[in-house]
Amino acid sequence: MKIRTADHGDIPQLLELYRHLYPDDTETTIEDARDNWEALKRYTGSDIFVGCLGNEIVTSCTLVVVPNLTRGGASYALCSF
Repeated sequence: MKIRTADHGDIPQLLELYRHLYPDDTETTIEDARDNWEALKRYTGSDIFVGCLGNEIVTSCTLVVVPNLTRGGASYALCSF
């Protein structure tokens, strides 16, 4: 499996993957997904990582690094699979 950061062109495949994982979820349009992806990319320390088998995305992880006021100002991360 190859792990890499997602790019703009991965959005349709990501939406397919999420539909498979959550079949009863409300569908997101490609336009809304692109807007949300672009907003996430503007947030410093955040990205979407994908795991690929060949050219197929089979897993993803959204990572958000959050600035912190405790622990000596050390940031922490939130990850959503």
